[in-house]
Amino acid sequence: MELHNLGLKIQELSDCLRDLAPLGDKVENASDLIADSFRRGNKLLLCGNGGSAAEAQHVAAEYTSSLRSSFSPKILARHRSDD
Repeated sequence: MELHNLGLKIQELSDCLRDLAPLGDKVENASDLIADSFRRGNKLLLCGNGGSAAEAQHVAAEYTSSLRSSFSPKILARHRSDD
């Protein structure tokens, strides 16, 4: 990658982060709702179509593997990509 292209990519990332900043409170609220749900023993259901199905599967895997020790071994996050 040329340094010129690297500079452009860094600028794109900076612009993206600036655009996302106003959503910080909403993202934090959503994560609190999910964490509270897990603490109450509930599960997270995710779904998608096409590329979104792959994202749903990835997020479910992250929740069930990464967060088990933070909450309990019974964390349930499921995805649906058929039916």
